[in-house]
Formats: sequence, structure tokens, C-alpha cells
Amino acid sequence: MSPDDDPDAAALGSRIRELRIRAGLTQAELGSPMTRSFVSAIEHGRALPSLPALLLIAARLDVPVARLLEQLEWTWRDTYTSVHDGIHPTPPRDGR
Repeated sequence: MSPDDDPDAAALGSRIRELRIRAGLTQAELGSPMTRSFVSAIEHGRALPSLPALLLIAARLDVPVARLLEQLEWTWRDTYTSVHDGIHPTPPRDGR
């Protein structure tokens, strides 16, 4: 599932945008050294921030990271990658 199809990405982005506006920050001020366009993509649910980016955003907003993630409905399934789905199978153990 891409971030564009993920309602939690949209919810996270919306929460970040709401807190940014409340804090009186521009997208550039919130995200530096990330680009303003990347912050915009996060806020519109088109991109998910990495953990370091999320930590930076939370610090700039002066909120705990948990506040950004409240009420999101991430599932255990969301933590898996395509490798776990068998899209990139590992070679047989006998080396063949």
C-alpha cells in the first residue's frame, strides 16, 4: 500500500499540519533541512516521514511523537515489507 492509499498517512499529515499552523510555523520552518515540498507531501498524506524526520517534526512542534501518532490505526500487517509478502523470495537454503 502506498502512502497515497493509506488513510493513516492522511490522518498523520493532517495532524502535523494542524499543529504546525497552531504553532505559527511555515512548512519550511517546520521541516528544515527537509524541503518545504516534502513537508507538504507529508501533510497531504502523499509521503510518510522516516523516524528521524518524525522526531524532528515533533521537536519543532514541541509535542511528543506519541501525540502525532494518537488515534492512528496501524496494524501489525502495516509493519511488514514486500520481502515478507514473498515478492522478493529468498534463495533456497541449499544454495541452489
